[in-house]
Amino acid sequence: MNKKLVLSFALAALLAGFAPAAKAQISYDNYHTIDSGSGKESIQTNSNGHCYNLTLVNNKVTALCIDNKKIADSNFSKYDSLVTSLMESIRRDEAQGERDRLQGEKDRSQGEKDRIQGEKDRIQGEKDRIQGEKDRIQGEKDRIQGQKDREQGDRDRKQAAEDRRRMKQLIDYLVGKKLVPDAAALKSLVLTDSDLYINGKQASPEAHADLKSKYADWAHIGISYGCCQEPDTSMHFSIGSISRD
Repeated sequence: MNKKLVLSFALAALLAGFAPAAKAQISYDNYHTIDSGSGKESIQTNSNGHCYNLTLVNNKVTALCIDNKKIADSNFSKYDSLVTSLMESIRRDEAQGERDRLQGEKDRSQGEKDRIQGEKDRIQGEKDRIQGEKDRIQGEKDRIQGQKDREQGDRDRKQAAEDRRRMKQLIDYLVGKKLVPDAAALKSLVLTDSDLYINGKQASPEAHADLKSKYADWAHIGISYGCCQEPDTSMHFSIGSISRD
């Protein structure tokens, strides 16, 4: 496999220190190729107006041209220092280039991971924003519902207190009409549109009509008083729930 490396200006400057003081009218593309199968390397560069072409096999110089002028094999030893410095520099550059390539690949891979994670974070952030908005709306609904529930609770408590007051008033009415001896004597009561039962006994039509006229709304829905709620009634007062002060 062949590998190509464009020489840096630093290497070109290094070559300039060993170049003969001659003018050249040509120019090369800078490169370094290696044939790993044969061990052959080719180096070509320009520096300070001179062109250098170098061939090595297994790190041994086999051809050298300066400004397209071939150097005799017998003179290769004069350029040992040049070749050594050049190859050391190339090796360093190649090693650094490989490290840079690997680091670049790692950076690219990490960049892609970061991009993907960033996209996930963006999507999750959008989901969180939407959920946050839903939570805010739900929180506002809950707050409003809570306020309604508190207001309804206040109304229910007031209504319950009013119902207990009216039931005590009804019991006092029964006592006043001599329908029971006293409040303690009342053990059960059922009032509907059609009937009035006091302590399990049906009251007179007159008593029923009188009580029904005073508590028409209760008679309509049906109320009961005692130890348990009677059939056909929607409201019940247990014994002990009504103050007998």
